[in-house]
Amino acid sequence: MILRDAIKYMELTGSDFITDLKGFGELQRSFLLALVANDFTEQYESFTDKLLILWVNKAGGTKKILKDELEIPGPSELIKLYCKTIFEKKIEETEEVFFSSSNLIKKKQTADSNKTLELLVFLANNEMNISQYLDMEIELVYKIIELVAEKKKEEREKEKRRKRKGM
Repeated sequence: MILRDAIKYMELTGSDFITDLKGFGELQRSFLLALVANDFTEQYESFTDKLLILWVNKAGGTKKILKDELEIPGPSELIKLYCKTIFEKKIEETEEVFFSSSNLIKKKQTADSNKTLELLVFLANNEMNISQYLDMEIELVYKIIELVAEKKKEEREKEKRRKRKGM
């Protein structure tokens, strides 16, 4: 999803796309492992309904859709439209044993924050022109920030070495 759409998603639904996508991914992985949650349908429909709200807004609203007789995409089409992966991650197969406790679950839920807002705040704090990133995929924006941070770190380390040699 491009950053502009993630911002609009947050405005329309009050939810963070990145956090919702992470939850949806976990829901899908559980399903593939034949661990179907009691509220699977509600979780699935909640996410796809939010994507539909975004699609309707981008299409010009309900009146325009009815007027132009546009065909409303189904859940799988919405997922394909908005949930693309541009950087394939290699997944290592490892066996992990996880013991759940209510304390861990509470910590995890409070640790999640609004990643879209954090991204916007980061761009603003670093005086970066946000408009140049609006039409980029979120993954690409994060990758750019990561690479810029690495370059800045390398430059700081080189500067430290130069200062040490000069002394």
